[in-house]
Amino acid sequence: MFKAVVKRVSRLNAKSYLNKVVQGTIEDVTVILTKEAKKEAPVRTGYLRASIKNRVDKMKAWVRAFAPYAKYVEYGTMYQSSNPFFRRAVDTVKRKMPSILRKNWRKYGK
Repeated sequence: MFKAVVKRVSRLNAKSYLNKVVQGTIEDVTVILTKEAKKEAPVRTGYLRASIKNRVDKMKAWVRAFAPYAKYVEYGTMYQSSNPFFRRAVDTVKRKMPSILRKNWRKYGK
């Protein structure tokens, strides 16, 4: 498989190929992280879950919870234990990362 991919890359401009792979991976990771964070977020009123948004801009991306109390849920307070919903989502995405890279490698290698 690797030899076939190398032949395809040699036909393309290697820099543009890698840029496409990286940009596609960033977009996929951002979408998956947003979904996982929403799935893991505790729900009382639904505001925290609804406030989780993402943005992708070329080679930059962010996923953020805009609820003002999101950090207190994530890290806890003196009176409340933590519920690290965002860290659990990041761990899930870390485990999926090799398959995401492999998918984009194949997708843009054609």
